Amino acid sequence: EISLGLVGSEMCIRDRLRTLETEMLLILALACLHTPPAAAFDAQAHQPPPALGAVFAGQDPDVVFQEAVDRRMDGDHQGAIERLAWLRAQGDRRPGVLYQLGVAYELAGDFETALSLYDLLIGEDLSGAYHDDAGFRRGICLEELGEWEQALAQYKAIPTRELQGSDLWTINLARGIAEVRVGKQAKGQRRILDALAQSEGSDITWMQAKALYTLQDALLLEREQSPLEGSSRRQAKHLHERAVQISDAEAMLAQVVRLEEPEWILKGLLSLGDAYLALQEELVIAPAPKKLDAQQVAMYRSMLQDKGQILKRKAWEAYDQGLVVAGTYGVEGPVVVELAERQAGLGL
Repeated sequence: EISLGLVGSEMCIRDRLRTLETEMLLILALACLHTPPAAAFDAQAHQPPPALGAVFAGQDPDVVFQEAVDRRMDGDHQGAIERLAWLRAQGDRRPGVLYQLGVAYELAGDFETALSLYDLLIGEDLSGAYHDDAGFRRGICLEELGEWEQALAQYKAIPTRELQGSDLWTINLARGIAEVRVGKQAKGQRRILDALAQSEGSDITWMQAKALYTLQDALLLEREQSPLEGSSRRQAKHLHERAVQISDAEAMLAQVVRLEEPEWILKGLLSLGDAYLALQEELVIAPAPKKLDAQQVAMYRSMLQDKGQILKRKAWEAYDQGLVVAGTYGVEGPVVVELAERQAGLGL
Protein backbone atom coordinates (compact mmCIF):
# COMPACT_ATOMS: atom_id res chain seq x y z
CA GLU A 1 0.00 0.00 0.00
CA ILE A 2 2.79 2.37 0.85
CA SER A 3 4.52 1.59 -2.44
CA LEU A 4 1.36 2.16 -4.44
CA GLY A 5 0.74 5.37 -2.60
CA LEU A 6 4.20 6.66 -3.37
CA VAL A 7 3.87 5.71 -7.02
CA GLY A 8 0.49 7.42 -7.16
CA SER A 9 1.93 10.56 -5.60
CA GLU A 10 4.86 10.51 -7.99
CA MET A 11 2.51 10.16 -10.94
CA CYS A 12 0.42 13.10 -9.72
CA ILE A 13 3.56 15.20 -9.38
CA ARG A 14 4.71 14.21 -12.86
CA ASP A 15 1.28 14.99 -14.33
CA ARG A 16 1.30 18.38 -12.65
CA LEU A 17 4.82 19.11 -13.90
CA ARG A 18 3.76 18.16 -17.45
CA THR A 19 0.74 20.44 -17.14
CA LEU A 20 2.90 23.31 -15.87
CA GLU A 21 5.40 22.68 -18.65
CA THR A 22 2.63 22.78 -21.26
CA GLU A 23 1.24 26.00 -19.78
CA MET A 24 4.69 27.63 -19.74
CA LEU A 25 5.37 26.57 -23.33
CA LEU A 26 2.04 28.02 -24.41
CA ILE A 27 2.73 31.30 -22.59
CA LEU A 28 6.21 31.54 -24.12
CA ALA A 29 4.86 30.68 -27.56
CA LEU A 30 2.16 33.33 -27.34
CA ALA A 31 4.69 35.91 -26.19
CA CYS A 32 6.91 35.16 -29.18
CA LEU A 33 4.15 34.76 -31.72
CA HIS A 34 2.42 38.05 -31.53
CA THR A 35 2.95 41.47 -30.00
CA PRO A 36 -0.47 42.96 -29.21
CA PRO A 37 -1.21 46.34 -30.79
CA ALA A 38 -0.05 49.40 -28.84
CA ALA A 39 -3.71 50.34 -28.30
CA ALA A 40 -5.61 47.57 -26.50
CA PHE A 41 -9.11 46.78 -27.64
CA ASP A 42 -11.42 49.62 -26.66
CA ALA A 43 -15.00 48.42 -26.41
CA GLN A 44 -16.22 52.01 -26.08
CA ALA A 45 -14.89 52.83 -29.55
CA HIS A 46 -17.15 50.20 -31.10
CA GLN A 47 -20.41 51.12 -29.42
CA PRO A 48 -23.67 51.16 -31.42
CA PRO A 49 -25.66 54.37 -31.92
CA PRO A 50 -27.22 55.61 -28.63
CA ALA A 51 -30.74 54.61 -29.72
CA LEU A 52 -29.61 51.04 -30.40
CA GLY A 53 -27.68 50.96 -27.14
CA ALA A 54 -30.88 51.96 -25.34
CA VAL A 55 -32.63 48.98 -26.94
CA PHE A 56 -29.89 46.63 -25.72
CA ALA A 57 -30.12 48.13 -22.24
CA GLY A 58 -33.77 47.13 -22.09
CA GLN A 59 -32.98 43.50 -22.92
CA ASP A 60 -31.58 40.65 -20.88
CA PRO A 61 -27.79 40.38 -21.52
CA ASP A 62 -28.25 36.74 -22.54
CA VAL A 63 -30.72 37.82 -25.23
CA VAL A 64 -28.27 40.45 -26.54
CA PHE A 65 -25.51 37.84 -26.59
CA GLN A 66 -27.62 35.31 -28.48
CA GLU A 67 -28.68 37.96 -30.99
CA ALA A 68 -24.98 38.73 -31.55
CA VAL A 69 -24.16 35.07 -32.18
CA ASP A 70 -27.14 34.71 -34.53
CA ARG A 71 -26.13 37.82 -36.49
CA ARG A 72 -22.53 36.66 -36.72
CA MET A 73 -23.64 33.28 -38.07
CA ASP A 74 -25.91 35.04 -40.59
CA GLY A 75 -22.97 37.12 -41.86
CA ASP A 76 -23.92 40.38 -40.12
CA HIS A 77 -20.50 40.85 -38.54
CA GLN A 78 -21.02 44.53 -37.76
CA GLY A 79 -24.30 43.82 -35.97
CA ALA A 80 -22.58 41.13 -33.91
CA ILE A 81 -19.65 43.41 -33.08
CA GLU A 82 -21.95 46.22 -31.90
CA ARG A 83 -23.81 43.92 -29.50
CA LEU A 84 -20.74 42.15 -28.17
CA ALA A 85 -18.76 45.37 -27.76
CA TRP A 86 -21.75 46.88 -25.95
CA LEU A 87 -21.86 43.93 -23.56
CA ARG A 88 -18.13 44.24 -22.93
CA ALA A 89 -18.42 47.96 -22.27
CA GLN A 90 -21.18 47.28 -19.73
CA GLY A 91 -18.75 45.13 -17.75
CA ASP A 92 -19.72 41.70 -19.10
CA ARG A 93 -16.60 39.59 -18.53
CA ARG A 94 -17.89 36.28 -19.82
CA PRO A 95 -15.19 34.54 -21.89
CA GLY A 96 -17.81 33.74 -24.52
CA VAL A 97 -18.33 37.45 -25.21
CA LEU A 98 -14.63 37.98 -25.99
CA TYR A 99 -14.47 34.78 -28.03
CA GLN A 100 -17.48 35.64 -30.18
CA LEU A 101 -16.18 39.20 -30.59
CA GLY A 102 -12.84 37.86 -31.81
CA VAL A 103 -14.58 35.53 -34.27
CA ALA A 104 -16.75 38.39 -35.56
CA TYR A 105 -13.69 40.55 -36.23
CA GLU A 106 -11.87 37.61 -37.79
CA LEU A 107 -14.72 36.88 -40.18
CA ALA A 108 -14.99 40.59 -40.96
CA GLY A 109 -11.34 40.49 -42.10
CA ASP A 110 -9.85 42.53 -39.24
CA PHE A 111 -7.29 39.94 -38.19
CA GLU A 112 -5.13 42.24 -36.05
CA THR A 113 -8.08 43.17 -33.83
CA ALA A 114 -9.13 39.53 -33.68
CA LEU A 115 -5.61 38.57 -32.54
CA SER A 116 -5.66 41.18 -29.76
CA LEU A 117 -9.03 39.85 -28.57
CA TYR A 118 -7.86 36.24 -28.57
CA ASP A 119 -4.78 37.29 -26.58
CA LEU A 120 -7.03 39.13 -24.13
CA LEU A 121 -9.27 36.08 -23.84
CA ILE A 122 -6.38 33.74 -23.12
CA GLY A 123 -5.22 36.10 -20.36
CA GLU A 124 -8.66 36.47 -18.78
CA ASP A 125 -10.13 32.97 -19.15
CA LEU A 126 -8.86 31.50 -15.90
CA SER A 127 -10.86 28.31 -16.41
CA GLY A 128 -8.96 27.66 -19.62
CA ALA A 129 -12.14 26.53 -21.37
CA TYR A 130 -11.44 28.77 -24.38
CA HIS A 131 -7.63 28.55 -24.45
CA ASP A 132 -7.31 25.91 -27.15
CA ASP A 133 -10.09 27.36 -29.32
CA ALA A 134 -8.62 30.85 -29.03
CA GLY A 135 -5.16 29.46 -29.82
CA PHE A 136 -6.44 27.69 -32.91
CA ARG A 137 -8.19 30.82 -34.17
CA ARG A 138 -5.02 32.82 -33.51
CA GLY A 139 -3.29 30.45 -35.90
CA ILE A 140 -5.93 31.04 -38.56
CA CYS A 141 -5.51 34.82 -38.19
CA LEU A 142 -1.72 34.54 -38.42
CA GLU A 143 -2.13 32.56 -41.63
CA GLU A 144 -4.32 35.29 -43.09
CA LEU A 145 -1.60 37.82 -42.26
CA GLY A 146 0.99 35.66 -44.04
CA GLU A 147 2.76 34.73 -40.80
CA TRP A 148 3.04 31.04 -41.57
CA GLU A 149 5.99 30.29 -39.27
CA GLN A 150 4.15 31.87 -36.35
CA ALA A 151 0.95 30.04 -37.27
CA LEU A 152 2.82 26.72 -37.25
CA ALA A 153 4.34 27.51 -33.85
CA GLN A 154 0.87 28.37 -32.57
CA TYR A 155 -0.59 25.05 -33.73
CA LYS A 156 2.33 23.18 -32.16
CA ALA A 157 1.63 24.94 -28.85
CA ILE A 158 -1.90 23.52 -28.65
CA PRO A 159 -1.92 20.32 -26.53
CA THR A 160 -3.31 17.35 -28.45
CA ARG A 161 -3.01 14.53 -25.91
CA GLU A 162 -6.67 14.65 -24.95
CA LEU A 163 -8.04 15.57 -28.38
CA GLN A 164 -9.85 13.03 -30.50
CA GLY A 165 -12.14 12.83 -33.49
CA SER A 166 -12.88 16.07 -35.35
CA ASP A 167 -10.86 18.23 -32.96
CA LEU A 168 -7.72 16.16 -33.46
CA TRP A 169 -8.19 15.90 -37.24
CA THR A 170 -8.75 19.66 -37.49
CA ILE A 171 -5.57 20.60 -35.65
CA ASN A 172 -3.56 18.04 -37.63
CA LEU A 173 -4.89 19.43 -40.91
CA ALA A 174 -4.09 22.98 -39.81
CA ARG A 175 -0.58 21.97 -38.77
CA GLY A 176 0.01 20.09 -42.02
CA ILE A 177 -1.16 23.09 -44.04
CA ALA A 178 1.24 25.39 -42.17
CA GLU A 179 4.10 22.90 -42.63
CA VAL A 180 3.53 22.84 -46.39
CA ARG A 181 3.42 26.65 -46.50
CA VAL A 182 6.75 27.03 -44.66
CA GLY A 183 8.48 24.58 -46.99
CA LYS A 184 8.25 21.36 -44.99
CA GLN A 185 6.54 19.72 -47.92
CA ALA A 186 7.00 16.01 -47.21
CA LYS A 187 6.09 16.25 -43.53
CA GLY A 188 3.12 18.52 -44.15
CA GLN A 189 1.73 16.43 -47.00
CA ARG A 190 1.98 13.22 -44.94
CA ARG A 191 0.20 14.86 -42.04
CA ILE A 192 -2.55 16.20 -44.32
CA LEU A 193 -3.10 12.90 -46.14
CA ASP A 194 -3.25 10.97 -42.86
CA ALA A 195 -5.76 13.41 -41.36
CA LEU A 196 -7.85 13.41 -44.55
CA ALA A 197 -8.04 9.62 -44.52
CA GLN A 198 -9.00 9.53 -40.84
CA SER A 199 -11.60 12.31 -41.17
CA GLU A 200 -13.28 11.05 -44.35
CA GLY A 201 -17.06 11.42 -44.07
CA SER A 202 -16.83 13.77 -41.07
CA ASP A 203 -18.33 17.25 -40.84
CA ILE A 204 -15.04 19.21 -40.93
CA THR A 205 -15.42 19.82 -44.66
CA TRP A 206 -14.08 23.40 -44.49
CA MET A 207 -10.72 22.26 -43.11
CA GLN A 208 -10.62 19.26 -45.44
CA ALA A 209 -11.24 21.49 -48.45
CA LYS A 210 -8.60 23.96 -47.28
CA ALA A 211 -6.07 21.12 -46.92
CA LEU A 212 -6.85 19.76 -50.38
CA TYR A 213 -6.52 23.26 -51.85
CA THR A 214 -3.13 23.57 -50.14
CA LEU A 215 -1.97 20.32 -51.77
CA GLN A 216 -3.31 21.52 -55.13
CA ASP A 217 -1.55 24.86 -54.82
CA ALA A 218 1.71 23.18 -53.83
CA LEU A 219 1.54 21.02 -56.95
CA LEU A 220 0.97 24.04 -59.18
CA LEU A 221 3.82 25.98 -57.58
CA GLU A 222 6.19 23.18 -58.60
CA ARG A 223 5.96 24.47 -62.18
CA GLU A 224 8.81 26.85 -61.35
CA GLN A 225 11.08 23.82 -60.97
CA SER A 226 10.47 22.66 -64.55
CA PRO A 227 11.48 25.50 -66.91
CA LEU A 228 10.66 25.01 -70.58
CA GLU A 229 14.15 25.37 -71.93
CA GLY A 230 17.05 23.29 -73.23
CA SER A 231 16.97 20.64 -75.94
CA SER A 232 13.73 19.55 -77.60
CA ARG A 233 13.88 16.32 -75.62
CA ARG A 234 14.30 18.24 -72.36
CA GLN A 235 11.49 20.60 -73.30
CA ALA A 236 9.19 17.67 -74.03
CA LYS A 237 10.07 16.12 -70.67
CA HIS A 238 9.38 19.33 -68.78
CA LEU A 239 6.14 19.90 -70.66
CA HIS A 240 5.04 16.38 -69.68
CA GLU A 241 5.92 17.13 -66.04
CA ARG A 242 3.80 20.28 -66.14
CA ALA A 243 0.88 18.36 -67.66
CA VAL A 244 1.10 15.76 -64.88
CA GLN A 245 1.27 18.46 -62.20
CA ILE A 246 -1.79 20.22 -63.55
CA SER A 247 -3.66 16.92 -63.94
CA ASP A 248 -2.92 16.00 -60.32
CA ALA A 249 -3.97 19.48 -59.23
CA GLU A 250 -7.26 19.09 -61.10
CA ALA A 251 -7.85 15.80 -59.25
CA MET A 252 -7.32 17.61 -55.93
CA LEU A 253 -9.72 20.33 -57.01
CA ALA A 254 -12.35 17.71 -57.92
CA GLN A 255 -12.22 16.50 -54.31
CA VAL A 256 -12.68 20.07 -53.08
CA VAL A 257 -15.73 20.45 -55.33
CA ARG A 258 -17.27 17.30 -53.84
CA LEU A 259 -16.98 18.85 -50.37
CA GLU A 260 -19.08 21.81 -51.59
CA GLU A 261 -16.97 24.47 -49.84
CA PRO A 262 -17.22 27.47 -52.20
CA GLU A 263 -14.35 29.46 -50.67
CA TRP A 264 -11.81 26.80 -51.56
CA ILE A 265 -13.48 25.87 -54.86
CA LEU A 266 -13.06 29.48 -55.98
CA LYS A 267 -9.46 29.70 -54.84
CA GLY A 268 -8.72 26.36 -56.47
CA LEU A 269 -10.17 27.47 -59.81
CA LEU A 270 -8.24 30.74 -59.61
CA SER A 271 -4.98 28.85 -59.00
CA LEU A 272 -5.75 26.39 -61.78
CA GLY A 273 -6.50 29.18 -64.27
CA ASP A 274 -3.30 30.97 -63.26
CA ALA A 275 -1.31 27.76 -63.80
CA TYR A 276 -2.72 27.30 -67.32
CA LEU A 277 -1.98 30.94 -68.12
CA ALA A 278 1.56 30.79 -66.74
CA LEU A 279 2.28 27.69 -68.84
CA GLN A 280 0.83 29.37 -71.93
CA GLU A 281 2.99 32.44 -71.42
CA GLU A 282 6.12 30.33 -71.03
CA LEU A 283 5.26 28.05 -73.90
CA VAL A 284 4.95 30.78 -76.53
CA ILE A 285 8.41 32.18 -75.70
CA ALA A 286 10.17 28.83 -75.26
CA PRO A 287 13.40 28.77 -77.29
CA ALA A 288 13.31 26.72 -80.48
CA PRO A 289 15.63 23.70 -80.71
CA LYS A 290 19.01 24.78 -82.09
CA LYS A 291 19.10 22.34 -85.04
CA LEU A 292 16.02 23.80 -86.75
CA ASP A 293 16.37 25.96 -89.85
CA ALA A 294 14.41 29.21 -90.32
CA GLN A 295 11.37 27.54 -91.91
CA GLN A 296 11.25 24.88 -89.23
CA VAL A 297 11.53 27.53 -86.52
CA ALA A 298 8.54 29.36 -88.02
CA MET A 299 6.52 26.14 -88.02
CA TYR A 300 7.65 25.43 -84.46
CA ARG A 301 6.53 28.90 -83.35
CA SER A 302 3.16 28.46 -85.05
CA MET A 303 2.65 25.14 -83.31
CA LEU A 304 3.48 26.71 -79.93
CA GLN A 305 1.04 29.52 -80.59
CA ASP A 306 -1.72 27.00 -81.32
CA LYS A 307 -0.99 25.04 -78.16
CA GLY A 308 -0.77 28.30 -76.23
CA GLN A 309 -4.27 29.26 -77.38
CA ILE A 310 -5.60 25.96 -76.07
CA LEU A 311 -4.02 26.65 -72.66
CA LYS A 312 -5.34 30.21 -72.71
CA ARG A 313 -8.82 28.89 -73.36
CA LYS A 314 -8.48 26.44 -70.48
CA ALA A 315 -7.49 29.32 -68.20
CA TRP A 316 -10.55 31.28 -69.35
CA GLU A 317 -12.78 28.28 -68.64
CA ALA A 318 -11.33 27.85 -65.12
CA TYR A 319 -12.02 31.52 -64.31
CA ASP A 320 -15.48 31.21 -65.84
CA GLN A 321 -16.31 28.15 -63.76
CA GLY A 322 -15.25 30.12 -60.70
CA LEU A 323 -17.69 32.90 -61.55
CA VAL A 324 -20.46 30.34 -62.08
CA VAL A 325 -19.74 28.80 -58.66
CA ALA A 326 -19.73 32.26 -57.07
CA GLY A 327 -23.11 32.99 -58.61
CA THR A 328 -24.52 29.64 -57.55
CA TYR A 329 -23.51 30.07 -53.92
CA GLY A 330 -24.04 33.84 -53.82
CA VAL A 331 -20.40 34.49 -52.93
CA GLU A 332 -18.78 37.90 -53.23
CA GLY A 333 -15.33 39.16 -52.33
CA PRO A 334 -11.74 39.67 -53.53
CA VAL A 335 -11.36 36.20 -55.10
CA VAL A 336 -14.49 36.70 -57.21
CA VAL A 337 -13.14 40.09 -58.35
CA GLU A 338 -9.82 38.47 -59.28
CA LEU A 339 -11.58 35.75 -61.26
CA ALA A 340 -13.56 38.34 -63.22
CA GLU A 341 -10.49 40.52 -63.88
CA ARG A 342 -8.35 37.56 -64.99
CA GLN A 343 -11.05 36.34 -67.36
CA ALA A 344 -11.66 39.80 -68.83
CA GLY A 345 -7.92 40.28 -69.31
CA LEU A 346 -7.70 37.28 -71.62
CA GLY A 347 -9.88 38.96 -74.23
CA LEU A 348 -11.62 35.78 -75.36
